[in-house]
Amino acid sequence: DEKSALHGGDSAAIDTRSLAYRGYLVALAIVPIAGLFWSFQEIQKLYAIIGATFIPFLAIALLFPVPFSWFYGDGAAGAFFLSAIISAGCGGLLYSRFRSASDLSVREGFAVVTFGWTFFALFGALPFVFSGAIPSYLNAFFETMSGFTTTGSTILTDIEAMPPSLLLWRSLTQWLGGMGIIVLSLAILP
Repeated sequence: DEKSALHGGDSAAIDTRSLAYRGYLVALAIVPIAGLFWSFQEIQKLYAIIGATFIPFLAIALLFPVPFSWFYGDGAAGAFFLSAIISAGCGGLLYSRFRSASDLSVREGFAVVTFGWTFFALFGALPFVFSGAIPSYLNAFFETMSGFTTTGSTILTDIEAMPPSLLLWRSLTQWLGGMGIIVLSLAILP
């Protein structure tokens, strides 16, 4: 079995409710940590921008591998749909809860990029977990964060054994991360 070959025989069932609850707890944990460095108004602006732009963009990007999943019949289309729905829902909740009309300072701009990468990895890991290709959320988070930050690190021992649509998603995380670094560089270095 391909999944067993990927993870040394670990093919544990995924409980999506407990996974969603853990993700919710991680998101809530970011608020007090951020509160050590920023005021509530600054955090409000950060979450509003991330919820209005970053996460909905990710939700759309998560739908890109769906036609490839259907074409190859790898069964991961549902994982991408569920991940996109969760991402869009959380983005909408963040935006509606933390809406702000004020402009960002440079400091807050850097924080948006940092938190944006974190949220991208939090939600970008979901297809790997929901499909069962990477059963551990921590490993999926690492794989996704390494893609979005373009470090090239991986936890996978047999990458070719993954379903084709998940390989495409893995490549997209690296491409989107590379584009993000280029845009960030252009914004910082005029």
